[in-house]
Amino acid sequence: MLVIISILFLLFCAAGLLIIINVPFIYDFVKPLPYSVGLFTGCLLSAVKLVFIHSSLARVMDMEDDGKAKSYASLQAILRLFGTMAVMLSAVLFPEIIGVFGLVIGLVSLRLAAYIAGRMINRHPDSFIEDEGVGERL
Repeated sequence: MLVIISILFLLFCAAGLLIIINVPFIYDFVKPLPYSVGLFTGCLLSAVKLVFIHSSLARVMDMEDDGKAKSYASLQAILRLFGTMAVMLSAVLFPEIIGVFGLVIGLVSLRLAAYIAGRMINRHPDSFIEDEGVGERL
């Protein structure tokens, strides 16, 4: 999914810059550099959240106590939410540096990457290898 997020970043960057530069009367409020920085920040935050989700799930699956696993997963979700809120707040406070429009598109890229990865798995389920031991725990 990290590769998909990277590809989406390049696609949204190219498409957004083409629209911003060639159709300035429609997107007059969006400047090219803050849009690109916002998009990069959003995609980077999406990638970091994906890595944290992966490590959190791996740790929760290894825990024996269900109560501790549930509280750990909840704490990790809250920390990811606060991280997202901090980045969004910084974009609102510094709009000349981080474009809010690009940031939102970058944050949505995680959802879009998950959708694309799900579609790829559904079309070619034999192409994807499960982690060792995951099937036994489920």
